[in-house]
Amino acid sequence: MSWKAWSDHPKIVILSLFLTTVATIPVFYEIYDRHKEQLSKVGNPNKEWVMLGNPFSGFSTFRNPEFKKALENEGISLEFKHESNNEKRARLLDNGEAQLIVTSLDQVIQHKPKGKIVGLIDRTTGADAVVVNTVKYPSLKSLKYPSLESLEALRKLAKKEHSKGRKLKIAFTKNNPLEFLVHFLDYKFDKEFELTDFEILEQESIKETWKSLKNDPNVVLAVLFEPFITQARKAGYKVLLSTENTPKAIIDVLVVSKPLLKKQPKKVSKFLEVYYAHINKYLLKPSLMKKQISKDDTELSFQEAENVYKGIHFFTALEANNWLTKGALEDQIKDFGKLLRFSGKIQKDPKKPKEFFTASPIQKTVAIHKSDCKIMEKWEQFRRICKFKPVEEIVGIGIPRTPPITLPSKPITEFDLSSNKITVYFTFSGSSTLTDQNKKNLQQLANKIQQTSSENMVVRVIGHASRTGGKDYNDFLSWQRAHAVEKYLENLGLKNQIIPEGKGYSSLIPEIPKDDPRQQRAEIHLTQINQ
Repeated sequence: MSWKAWSDHPKIVILSLFLTTVATIPVFYEIYDRHKEQLSKVGNPNKEWVMLGNPFSGFSTFRNPEFKKALENEGISLEFKHESNNEKRARLLDNGEAQLIVTSLDQVIQHKPKGKIVGLIDRTTGADAVVVNTVKYPSLKSLKYPSLESLEALRKLAKKEHSKGRKLKIAFTKNNPLEFLVHFLDYKFDKEFELTDFEILEQESIKETWKSLKNDPNVVLAVLFEPFITQARKAGYKVLLSTENTPKAIIDVLVVSKPLLKKQPKKVSKFLEVYYAHINKYLLKPSLMKKQISKDDTELSFQEAENVYKGIHFFTALEANNWLTKGALEDQIKDFGKLLRFSGKIQKDPKKPKEFFTASPIQKTVAIHKSDCKIMEKWEQFRRICKFKPVEEIVGIGIPRTPPITLPSKPITEFDLSSNKITVYFTFSGSSTLTDQNKKNLQQLANKIQQTSSENMVVRVIGHASRTGGKDYNDFLSWQRAHAVEKYLENLGLKNQIIPEGKGYSSLIPEIPKDDPRQQRAEIHLTQINQ
């Protein structure tokens, strides 16, 4: 029928349009019902954001009323909810029950939440630890990492108890980054430490893990984080291994859901701006952070909170941006992927590490902080917050470089392996980068070890620093130097066990000045292990 014919019957036209409209209403309602829950959780700019985390002291800022008030002034309402299970956190983020989660990098790789890492929170330097039950087993008080004899003593005890019909246990929280430390021991000391010698006791929460160490006589090791480590030490337990020994083992990150990133990117940037402003304030006046940690856990005294604070390195906005944009986070994801695959947690190494994070939200925050730094840079205490350095110096922001120098380098062929000591020098302050000569020497060393020894030879790499800059900076820098040598030898195909260790400036060469560049070195010690 032509339009002219229809127009001659206006009632029919109106009735047809009405019926068509009525017929489409159920379709619109179906679409709306399907998406209204997600829209209500993310699309409404005034809706409260839910963040999931655990009682770890490093996350105390997110629970701080002052911080929440500052967010509210920017139109952001935040509710922090406790969820000990990291896998549950990831799934709750996926289905829209939460918009943000704080978790560790290894857990992000393992559980792949539908979100992106937008910021780095902290790198624990002692706030996570493997604790020994020296209350029940006082003979283990002499255990010390990374002593191979200590680990062998622990294994002998496990076998002894097993012969009596008892299997000793290792307790840790299920789907928690603390488990990572146990797998680190298993990965690094595959001959001296075997997980199969122990029964694994997975607990639902950190409080249950702590309780099992106190109440279950078969629990010989438990993995805890602060403030429970401090409580364990007070009760007479001893720390075997902590993230002070492995300063990059646990890195805590902030993950934001993809819908929130898409719909409210400016508010995500504002969230980061407020958070890092608080962190800067606490770094400038550490007593504020210690008070916050003490208030966050009423069982901690101010002095105990100070010990907790010492075990946590908080990232600034500029440090986090460096990690996100200059390859450090990407490299860390690759390294964690290898360990997770070794422990059977994932099947394949991460092929595209950059898919786990985005640097876009932090860019505005960094710009603001750089602007503030122009005003504040004359103040000494702002150096760590405000100064840029290359990624390998990220913990030592603000430490001035000395001019590059050339040190005499002894040909590797002149080294006698029976002396069990070789020194690799680094050429300027703040560096952990191997020179071409260092690489050449290490290549020759690897060849000589492979030609003249078996895999029973353990290679210990001990990094050192000169007395320039602060203790925390140099402790980490010395470990980076040892790790650089370890990584290069592994890439050369050396199959021997390699143990990196950083001593900061605690073992200076007495014959030369404390700030002499020759103090910046890594020593390689070779030890034959009898089978």
